Amino acid sequence: MDHKFATGCMCRITVRPYQPHLKNGQPGSVYNVGGNSETANIDLVRTLCGLVDARLREQPELQKDFPAAPVFSGKNAVELITHVRDRPGHDRRYAIDYAKAARELDYAPAMSLKSGLAETVDWYLHNTPWWQALMSRDYADWLQRELRSLRAANCQCRRTPLQSPARQ
Repeated sequence: MDHKFATGCMCRITVRPYQPHLKNGQPGSVYNVGGNSETANIDLVRTLCGLVDARLREQPELQKDFPAAPVFSGKNAVELITHVRDRPGHDRRYAIDYAKAARELDYAPAMSLKSGLAETVDWYLHNTPWWQALMSRDYADWLQRELRSLRAANCQCRRTPLQSPARQ
């Protein structure tokens, strides 16, 4: 994966996997991309819990970063699932129809949902400083400073999909 983050305009660019497909796209058109793997949300959560448990069992050295993980006390992460009443029925599943992208851009998923989830879980387990910083007050303060700076500079974040801030 190639992810770039431009702090100057707060634009997340994640286009490298799509570059071969984008050259055939029509300017101004909207294309949905998905994995052809419609799954109920609860099943997705259960899969993620199972992946986290498996990874933590395979890599006990991660206990120092996740001491409260259920797996380290002989339990499973799935036991942490709590159903809430705020959106009954609204979050049952989300479906993406990428037929237009397949037809016009020759798009097809590059990996299965299972392998993509496994790759994502592995990344988060091994990059704790990055995501923990996002949860801190320091990050919220930094974000506010950056947004004030952007407003002051009247930054226009209008890039074509293939532009990367590093190449400008």
